[in-house]
Amino acid sequence: FLFGFGIFFILGCSAAPVKREVSVPPLQPTFPQAPDFHPQHLGEPNRVRLAFVGDINLARGVERRIDRHGTKWVFEAIKPILDESDLAVANLESPEGNGGKKYTRKEIYLKGRPDSLDALAYAGFGLVTLSNNHILDYGPKVMDQTVEGLRQRGILSVGVARPGDEADRAVYVKIR
Repeated sequence: FLFGFGIFFILGCSAAPVKREVSVPPLQPTFPQAPDFHPQHLGEPNRVRLAFVGDINLARGVERRIDRHGTKWVFEAIKPILDESDLAVANLESPEGNGGKKYTRKEIYLKGRPDSLDALAYAGFGLVTLSNNHILDYGPKVMDQTVEGLRQRGILSVGVARPGDEADRAVYVKIR
């Protein structure tokens, strides 16, 4: 699957074994997965269940509702469905961070608070894409805060990179 600038591969079992030489080792996260990541369930051998969710905006009116109802409220209704998946993937439309100035010319700007990312961890998202039209709404520093906030919660991200990063490196997720 291709998500903007990030490439996401799911490696599965094939009917006949194929020997392949790989010159670049897969990127392994050096941090734990989100604490509320989906529980391991046995399911059917050689099958993987994926959940793909569209744009998630944790800014604007959603912040007020989080203040009123708590972080879990955002995904509480669909968490049982997400928990049935081996991996949940979404596009995080709003950058989450502090500070920054409007960085691009546009009509709608999005930026949520860093602690709003707790909602993604609670829901069990394992991977989010960030390459969208809002990630730089408040500049590179807020984008970096978003990536770091996801990393701290054990959520992988694809789609953005800073100079010197290995932006063209695939993200591999071991599901079983």
